[in-house]
Amino acid sequence: MRELIVALSFSLVVLAACSGDSSGIQMRTQAFDPTTFNAQAGSTITFTNDSDQAHTVTALEDELPEGAEYFASGDFSSESDARDDVGGGLIEPGESFEVTLSQPGTYRYVCLPHESQGMTGTIIVER
Repeated sequence: MRELIVALSFSLVVLAACSGDSSGIQMRTQAFDPTTFNAQAGSTITFTNDSDQAHTVTALEDELPEGAEYFASGDFSSESDARDDVGGGLIEPGESFEVTLSQPGTYRYVCLPHESQGMTGTIIVER
């Protein structure tokens, strides 16, 4: 019975990985990995903090595709709100943040505490 449960669990993980519904970006010490990520419209992207430092995911509002919804860890409604309360959007080590991007186009984002060290990323969403 245990072998069957393990086999079914593995199958579900493989199916989820192949479905394209959820994909991931890792937050390293002071970098997003990968720095450029391709996704299909409607995909959920998971940012996972694999470092020993807290990070944010903050969209650059002026660089969102037309019609796209703003996103930031901490559920801020604008980039200026996120910049005013950086601590409210921190993703602690071992935690994650998800965003679903429906509008095709290029999305640029930063980690506010490490932006000056070059912690930036780009998601290209295709139809």
